[in-house]
Amino acid sequence: MPLYRRLPKRGFKNPFSKDIGELTTGTLENAVASGKIDGKKPVTEAVLVEAGVVKKNKHGVRLIVKGELKAKLTLEITGASKGGIAAVEKAGGKVNLLPQKVKPEGKGKARHRKFKEGADDKPKKKADQAPEEVEAKEESGKEEPVENAAKAEASDDDKSDPDQG
Repeated sequence: MPLYRRLPKRGFKNPFSKDIGELTTGTLENAVASGKIDGKKPVTEAVLVEAGVVKKNKHGVRLIVKGELKAKLTLEITGASKGGIAAVEKAGGKVNLLPQKVKPEGKGKARHRKFKEGADDKPKKKADQAPEEVEAKEESGKEEPVENAAKAEASDDDKSDPDQG
């Protein structure tokens, strides 16, 4: 029997994982110092790949804090941590986050059900309604039963205590 059939399967491969390239502040500083990246021009994902700073970026590049950044840069990338943005701004630079790709409408069974015509005709749940609508329904619909309930309680009190009547 072949080796691959004798060994057990290990782990899990997420089919929805994103292939995002990591860019640390330290590697960015080294690339600017060595001249791979021109700090005067905006640094985009394409420039980072051409310079060899980031290898994979199918779904974009994310800036992470690791190391120190001294160069004033303008970055145009997909994502950045809060610390990464703070480090670039502290050095006098700027981070422009690119908008993420919007998922197409109507993709998948749940979306087809959600966006079918007439889906909005269903009666709204109480939690989904505006507070004004709920108050208006409560005022118009519940006043009469409350009065009837008060009369019923009064009549129950008369019936329950024969000594007082």
